[in-house]
Formats: sequence, C-alpha cells, structure tokens
Amino acid sequence: TTNPVTSSLPSSSPESLVKLMRMFGQRSKEDLATDPKYWKSSCQVTNPDALDAIRRAKTDQCKRELTSVSCLARVNIPFPDFIPSLCTRFSEDAGLVLAGGKPLGCYRDSFDARVLKGFVRNDWDLNSPALCTRMCSRAGFAFSGVQYGVECFCGHDKPDQSLRIKDDNC
Repeated sequence: TTNPVTSSLPSSSPESLVKLMRMFGQRSKEDLATDPKYWKSSCQVTNPDALDAIRRAKTDQCKRELTSVSCLARVNIPFPDFIPSLCTRFSEDAGLVLAGGKPLGCYRDSFDARVLKGFVRNDWDLNSPALCTRMCSRAGFAFSGVQYGVECFCGHDKPDQSLRIKDDNC
C-alpha cells in the first residue's frame, strides 16, 4: 500500500509544565520539576506507560517534565486530572497547515512497518490531505499522510527516504 505524506513544520513553542504547575499552586516544586540546574529524578520510573512517554519525548525538558509527573503520581502528590501535552515537539507553520501542508511525496507503507507511527484515524469519510494535516498538527504531530482516502496517519518523524515511491503510484 502507499501513503502520501505531508509536513506542517515549523512554530511557537507550547507553554511548559511549570506554568501549568503554577496554575495549580505548585510553585514550590517548579525548579525541581524542570530546571536542569536543580533537577534530579526523585524516583526510578518503572510504569510502562510513563517509560513509553519518556522514550517518545523529543526534548530533555519534556523528558524531565514527564519523569517529574510520574514520580509525583507515585507518591500520591496531587496534580491535575488531565495534563495536556505541553512539551515542545516541533514548530508549526500556521499558514502551511491552512494550506494543507507541504507534500513530501508517496511512501510504501505496510501493517508491519508503518511510515507514520504516531496516530491513525480510520474510516473518516470527510478525510482529505488538508484535513488530515490539520488534525495531526493540532495533535502535536509534524507529519501526516492519507491512505485509501479514509485513513489519516500522523507521526513525529520524517518518513524514511528508502520507502519513497513514484508519486504516480499513489
């Protein structure tokens, strides 16, 4: 199967977890939570979901934020019920997103080795390259691709060029 891919790089960086912590009155923890000068992991993270999130984080600050939240949860220190993704992943170009992204070409895709590994939305009748790019960008992904017209794939990493195929094979 084939998958045409678009990109919505580059933008402004999101707010940090420190600002979210301030909103919830956790000012005393902010330096320990993310500042590399003071930060030291307060626990050994063993939760598989937390380890997976830390592994996927793109920046050291994001890894520190995720580690801190995991350690706080482990010792039952309250934090918000929902923490949105605030880690800087990529810079979004709003004009490029509105234009439907920048076409990067078509790529050979398979169930065993997906070109875009972040997220997939299936059976989306209203799908288009522009809508898929918009959805992926809003979810924090830099790359998007449409397959079979009704599937939208999102990913953080640029597709492997060895999987590139001729555009007329899409």
